[in-house]
Amino acid sequence: MSRISSSLRLFVGSALMLGSMAALAASPFDGTWTTDLGNRELSQKPVIVNVSLANGVFICSSCVPPYTAITDGTDQPVAGHDFDAVAITMEAGAAIVRIKLHGKLLQTQKIAVSGDTMTRQSTDVTVLKPDVQTTLWTRTASGPPGSDPISGSWQLTKVDSMSGAGAAYTYSMSADSFTMSRNGQGYEAKFDGNQYQIAGDPRHDRVSVRKLGPTQIEEREYQAGKLVQIATLSVSADGKSMDIDTIEVATGHKDHYKRTKVS
Repeated sequence: MSRISSSLRLFVGSALMLGSMAALAASPFDGTWTTDLGNRELSQKPVIVNVSLANGVFICSSCVPPYTAITDGTDQPVAGHDFDAVAITMEAGAAIVRIKLHGKLLQTQKIAVSGDTMTRQSTDVTVLKPDVQTTLWTRTASGPPGSDPISGSWQLTKVDSMSGAGAAYTYSMSADSFTMSRNGQGYEAKFDGNQYQIAGDPRHDRVSVRKLGPTQIEEREYQAGKLVQIATLSVSADGKSMDIDTIEVATGHKDHYKRTKVS
């Protein structure tokens, strides 16, 4: 009888220990998260774009660095960006900007203006299923007389929509590494300060991660060895939401938004 009791105690103890180990193995990041645009806080430093379109020439003077392109649909070389060419056409009153790298299309932007509101629909084709994001901008200054209505200064006022595929991220964290995947892109990086490859992303090709605490990590993304973005990911105490804070290195623009855990 005592031997049966001992065996039972050993079984129960082993089960409890395995359960505890499983609980320890799961991190607050583990699972799939979707971006919540309703909680997005735009940068305290306004995102302003200054563009001019006249006589078949498109100028983005607020871009870092600025660039000029003829709107005849041919590839126009661009230097200093995470893309190296743009091809711009005018179609039904909207500017269609095709962004390329090494001859490959990365993104298409459709820019349309109605009064003092500009709508920009950006389609990222580098992912498994094209991501579509729509942003709304308000005019803060008019362009030169006789220029296209797109000309002028515009302030970002709202991120209006984002496709489901682009909004979903899957994370996993172990004691020494962090993993991210989204729509055909992703990485696995150790917390050792080294840079690791980001698969499927031609604009951000390397990443390093730093563990700031059990519920917070810092992610640094690079392109061709140059730091382009810093992001801090922080999971809430109840494990149901995540705060994302980003800084674009070239412009200094900051962004804050949330992701919600779905599984």
